[in-house]
Amino acid sequence: MLVSSGVRGMTNEIGESEAAERRRITLSEVVFGNGKWLELVTSLLAISSSLFALYTGLFGEEVELIQRGVHFGFSVALIFLVTGKDSAWWKRVPSLLAALVLLYSAAYIVFEYNNIMAREGELTTHEITLGVILLPLLLEASRRSIGLTLPLVSLLFVAYAYLGPYLPFGLGHRGYDIERLASHLFLSTDGIYGTPLGVSATFIFMFVLFGAFLQVSGAGEFLINLAIATTGKSRGGPAKIAVVSSAFFGTMSGSAIANASATGTFTIPLMRRVGYRPHIAASFESLASLGGQLMPPIMGSAAFVMVEFTQIAYLDIAAAALFPGLLFFFSVFVIVDLEAARNNLRGLPKSELPSVRKTLNEGWLLFLPLVTLFTLLYLGYSTFMSAFWSIPTVILVAALKRSTRLSFPQFLEALRKGGLAVTKIAVACACSGIIVGVATLTGLAVELSNLMIEVSGGSLFNLLLLTMVVSIILGMGLPTVACYILLAVLVGPALEQMGLSLLASHLFIFYFGIVSGITPPVALVSYAAAGVANTDAIKTSWAACRLGIAIYILPYAF
Repeated sequence: MLVSSGVRGMTNEIGESEAAERRRITLSEVVFGNGKWLELVTSLLAISSSLFALYTGLFGEEVELIQRGVHFGFSVALIFLVTGKDSAWWKRVPSLLAALVLLYSAAYIVFEYNNIMAREGELTTHEITLGVILLPLLLEASRRSIGLTLPLVSLLFVAYAYLGPYLPFGLGHRGYDIERLASHLFLSTDGIYGTPLGVSATFIFMFVLFGAFLQVSGAGEFLINLAIATTGKSRGGPAKIAVVSSAFFGTMSGSAIANASATGTFTIPLMRRVGYRPHIAASFESLASLGGQLMPPIMGSAAFVMVEFTQIAYLDIAAAALFPGLLFFFSVFVIVDLEAARNNLRGLPKSELPSVRKTLNEGWLLFLPLVTLFTLLYLGYSTFMSAFWSIPTVILVAALKRSTRLSFPQFLEALRKGGLAVTKIAVACACSGIIVGVATLTGLAVELSNLMIEVSGGSLFNLLLLTMVVSIILGMGLPTVACYILLAVLVGPALEQMGLSLLASHLFIFYFGIVSGITPPVALVSYAAAGVANTDAIKTSWAACRLGIAIYILPYAF
């Protein structure tokens, strides 16, 4: 099936390797991985976490604290197991101990739930100690998985709550002692186990599992081949492949960095092959990957948190975000075409491209789960249940063809991938819960909103500009969902006070929080794409800003 050297050979090799990997996978590979006992524990824990989520989808959610506590314990424990598994045995000990403490915390909430509720906020010494231990463990898990920015911001908020009486410049408040903070942040639904983690444990987890089953069934391979077949021949074809494939991947992925790494590994070499300069190729890939966060249904997982924060129906949020997202991709598509025309960059030879008809014949059924998802949403089913019932649709549709049919090991692999993929989101949501909890406990959100309105001089346009700058700065180094939560709590209320509609306010800050991914100096998406292209990251991010200027203008349309 491989054609000589050339683009088709490259793309077919990618597709065949993925298909072969799906065919070869065995039960022992899923469960035991590289054969180490720690790999076994990690796989079983990830699968168990996914099964718990599916159980609650089938039989109903547990009470909030139990649902979120189990999700938190499993997810953060997995972070320590995954990041510590390749170290020397003596270096793994702290990670293993941390994982055990986190699993114990989940078990404690499950078995002591009635006693915790009966005491109505009164904590035992054991519970205070557990809360004090969980804070550094959560911050360390966040540092390991998503970097320093979010744990530092979370720690700053905890310090703000504790040191309130001693703060200058009108920032002071009454202050809260360790017991009060432990009660509020660790054993209530207002802190770590608050709304953000609740969304991660339900809506987000179910959509991540949905995406994992789609990927294991071969949807990723199909969408990439479809992008190549439909756009590869046109002027600047490889860059257009990046745009279309990232738009497709945005329906399954919650991370722009993951998009850039996944699609960039083959689109960037293709772009360079037809004449794009390395930093331009990387900038187009970073723009396309960033745009994937704007597209329903996942929208970087932030759409589901937005539902809880605004109490606006998910379908309304997705509908409002769809046109601007498509408009952004259209603008990038046009810029790609103009850049190709200016540099006389041609598309790929037709002989090296897969057939559109053949590609659709092989994979069009994989669109049906997405159709099912949006049909259920349109019929009024909850977001959680719509995602849950879309998963069996993936399995049934995949079973119609031998090439996509899921074996039992592949079923377990989807559960394992889903359980691991949600860990970073869960950690980000848990840390964000600290920020939300402190902001509501101290009244910081109200004070900051009043300050922003005062600085803007009461002008909505000035406030929008100020919000844009603040959103980009606060969004630097943060994953999409954590960025949105931080901005929704600290910045969103100011826009609402000035008369902007609730949905417009939240979409505005959501867009500009995402833009930080290509905005220097901390442009993580551009850095990821530049790493794939082996080019200068700052040069790439500036090129992405110039070529993607439309994304800085689009939010004002709300």
